[in-house]
Amino acid sequence: DIYKFELPEKAKPVPSSYMKGNVFDAETKKPLKASFELISMKSGRTIMNSYSREETGSFLVSIPANKNYVLNVSKEGYLFYSDNFKLEGRHKASKPYLKDIPLKPIKEGETMILRNVFYETDSFRLQSESIVELNKVYQMLKENSTLQIEISGHTDNVGAKSYNKELSMKRARSVYDFLIEKGIEPERLTYKGYGEEQPIASNNNPEGKAKNRRTEIKVIKE
Repeated sequence: DIYKFELPEKAKPVPSSYMKGNVFDAETKKPLKASFELISMKSGRTIMNSYSREETGSFLVSIPANKNYVLNVSKEGYLFYSDNFKLEGRHKASKPYLKDIPLKPIKEGETMILRNVFYETDSFRLQSESIVELNKVYQMLKENSTLQIEISGHTDNVGAKSYNKELSMKRARSVYDFLIEKGIEPERLTYKGYGEEQPIASNNNPEGKAKNRRTEIKVIKE
């Protein structure tokens, strides 16, 4: 005989997908063994910790699907890589979600976008979701005791230029203050607001505007 019945929600398995990629040096393209962690944006809980393969820089991991994630990838001597995304749909191991990750060596003039630093709308107040990323910046500064950085704020082109420049400066100052309160020496940090002066995408569409609203760090001294 064949029977069927509905499982209660708590008993149903969590749909999972796969993510595959390669970690490599952004300049030489050499494969890197690096630590990466996947964090739930909603709960702040670490979903997965692992390493890419030393010989190839490759990784393949199973991840609960249809959630928002923060991705952090780090290796000694490199600026860490951060991103956020929603792993939508189901991806079989034979056709995983692809994510290649270039890491930039720590050297004077190199920059990094802090993609997981968020502010309240039209404000310089940091959202709680930013703490994970800011702690990564703090850890990087602790591990590289001579490293000096500039923290910069950037906006899209909505609003007056003078207002945008002031807002971006205050947002950069918020990150500066966080790191000072954590114990980083003030002489190792500077901050500046550039407003809409340095776009990295078009301001003619919502996607481009979102990319331009960002916080960056720049290596001033190794």
